[in-house]
Amino acid sequence: LVDQYVGPMVRPPSAGTAATGDPKTVGAMVVTLKLGEAPCAFAFGETAIGSGVAPDEQTIFELASVTKTFTTSILALRAAAGVVNVHLPVTLLLPPEYELAPRMQRVSLQQLATFSGGFPWSDPPGFQRAWPQYRFVAEVNALEPLHPIPGEADLPTVNYYSNGSIGLLGQILMYVDTMIGAGSYPPIPRGFSAWIEDHLTGPLDMPSTRVTPPGPWSTGYAIANGHYRETLPFLWVPWGPAGALRSNAADMRNFLRANICAHHATDPACAGLPPDLLAALPLAHAPNDYVPHGSLADPTLYTVDTQTGKPSEAVQGWAWVYVPPPEPNPTNASPIIWKDGGHPGYSTWIGFNPGKAYGIVLLYNTGGVSPKEAGLEIIRQTP
Repeated sequence: LVDQYVGPMVRPPSAGTAATGDPKTVGAMVVTLKLGEAPCAFAFGETAIGSGVAPDEQTIFELASVTKTFTTSILALRAAAGVVNVHLPVTLLLPPEYELAPRMQRVSLQQLATFSGGFPWSDPPGFQRAWPQYRFVAEVNALEPLHPIPGEADLPTVNYYSNGSIGLLGQILMYVDTMIGAGSYPPIPRGFSAWIEDHLTGPLDMPSTRVTPPGPWSTGYAIANGHYRETLPFLWVPWGPAGALRSNAADMRNFLRANICAHHATDPACAGLPPDLLAALPLAHAPNDYVPHGSLADPTLYTVDTQTGKPSEAVQGWAWVYVPPPEPNPTNASPIIWKDGGHPGYSTWIGFNPGKAYGIVLLYNTGGVSPKEAGLEIIRQTP
């Protein structure tokens, strides 16, 4: 299945940057995991055009928005421990430089994590690479909820996918952890990397998952006018908790395992994982009935596809996307929980089916080449 769905998406290894009318990734690493069975890793293509070097489990890729699931994993840890109440306004948790506009003062951690807090779609207004922290603070302080529902309160809004939303969430959680003595985490690359390592990647034995990890990096490529163009590494921006992490296949297998084991904590394959993390992660995976008029009976009312404006078939978790099981339910059917990511030079995806205790991670070093359909189909067709 991996060969069938990922293989055709990989550019044949060759030198040069020949034009293409059929965009493909330069290289890919895929890891699959089913509890109780040996994990598998698959390498495709090259780490750089013309290098002749295949990626391996140590090759670094940018995770892009898959980073969001790391930030919301720590939110789940803090919520499960009673450190934060995700439904209360964040006003009392804000770092001192944040003074939200009156209507935004009621935004909750839940709304930040589910993109229902009125933050703009995707990047904050006027986003530029290497955006300074003071500019991010000023933009957040000036925000007003986007498109309130007529006749309803300003918040929550419908789902507007937002890097700024998770960026602010991460900065709030880093500030809270600093205040409770869990560490010192200024909103800079080193602070964010230390926060992630102290509370998530360290306990999960993921030493190569950082903002600037050591090790061999793949080269990222964008496709413009049919040509592959090497991209610069994505620079730190204040919404780094939404997209700044890099990682490799070896580390991401451990993250995948933890998320699957959150639904199978007593399985022998899950021995040694942090019990508090396994107990907390299902909070981040769960669908959230946060949109006015939404109901479990009709999940299409939960979210709106921000690109088409039409109702989405999926449901929003804390950064994760929750795809309800098909109806009528076949034997052992369960939801698929997934998250994708994309930077100019990278496309990434992680997903799993709790009922099958099976999941997959796809890391591509080419931007704009979606691995989502491959990931979903491999999970659906795997017994």
